[in-house]
Amino acid sequence: MPEGQQFRQFEAVAVMDAQDRIRAQENSTGTVFEVGLHVPVGEDAGELRSLFAAYAAACGFSLNQEFDFQAGRLLFVPVEGERRGLAALAQFSLMRVVRDMPRLRAARPIARSSPVTVSFDLPAADPLSREPKVAVLDGGLPESHVLGDHVRRYFLADESADDVPEYVAHGLAVTSALL
Repeated sequence: MPEGQQFRQFEAVAVMDAQDRIRAQENSTGTVFEVGLHVPVGEDAGELRSLFAAYAAACGFSLNQEFDFQAGRLLFVPVEGERRGLAALAQFSLMRVVRDMPRLRAARPIARSSPVTVSFDLPAADPLSREPKVAVLDGGLPESHVLGDHVRRYFLADESADDVPEYVAHGLAVTSALL
């Protein structure tokens, strides 16, 4: 077949079923999963969250809405429940994927430069838009920092753990660079 013709040919077309949505590892024993939900255009993510929470509860799963976030038209929600209930959970029609919750990895930051003290002023005005939302998963932030209102939502992965000074310095540098 000529190369140009290959682009016109479909190899397979199939309806996505519940099993296609499950991306959890079979040999894993975890009970915490990340669910990606499609938020229909013009619909409220909060309403979708409520509908899914009721459905998930009926399937034996609980949601932790403190850690959910929306990226574009996708809402990512952490759920906890038995792995054997995933097939029922995946029947939710607006679900795109359910997968094992990604594990956070600790890694010592690599020093690529030496600290330089440069004076600067943060903008006093409100941002032009609060629409872009970004998650920074890094070493954390020190208890006192200059970013103030520019960081709207911050939480620790483990509130009982002590801060590692190098990690929070790196986290502050990454967050500052992003902003």
